Amino acid sequence: MRFDFEREGLFQLLARSFPIRRALYPGSSVHLTPSFHIPCVDYVDLKQDAARFFEDRPVVLNLIESRKSYRPASDFHFVLQDYIAGPSLPGSDYDLLLSLYAPKVVDSCLPCLRSGGLLLTCNHFGDVAAARMMPELEALAILKCREGRYQYREAESAELEPIIRAGRRNYSTRVIGEGFSFRDEENYVLFRKF
Repeated sequence: MRFDFEREGLFQLLARSFPIRRALYPGSSVHLTPSFHIPCVDYVDLKQDAARFFEDRPVVLNLIESRKSYRPASDFHFVLQDYIAGPSLPGSDYDLLLSLYAPKVVDSCLPCLRSGGLLLTCNHFGDVAAARMMPELEALAILKCREGRYQYREAESAELEPIIRAGRRNYSTRVIGEGFSFRDEENYVLFRKF
């Protein structure tokens, strides 16, 4: 079973469009979807529920292997820590930094991103505004889900202002039978680090 709120199409689009081998996901909780399209993902969270989920490595690897879209072996790591309080994260050569629904990821974890690496963020905690102010980052693209498919287009600097002003996006859900439908209305912004 797959759910739209996994945002699988977002990670699929990124993996098809950019050479991403290794990603860092601070504040990940148990959102495993990036591993379906990126061979190595390091997840960081301070919640015990997330630690328990990732503890059973064979089960998590089996889930990833059953849904992955790439040929190399899957790999993941989980770090139980508060990334804001002074991270001792595994390395500083990530191809992708995910700053989605956790605070201060850009401020705390940008040094972990390699030169030429990508930052994917939304403005849920003001990270688009924070990233735009950093001289080592340039906005590349705005990604949005339209009619069930994620698409991206080159970002013009003026287009970031409405995203920043809009702040947190609301998601559309509707009841369908005994379940619900989710529509991702978020504006994601992709930055490149110089």
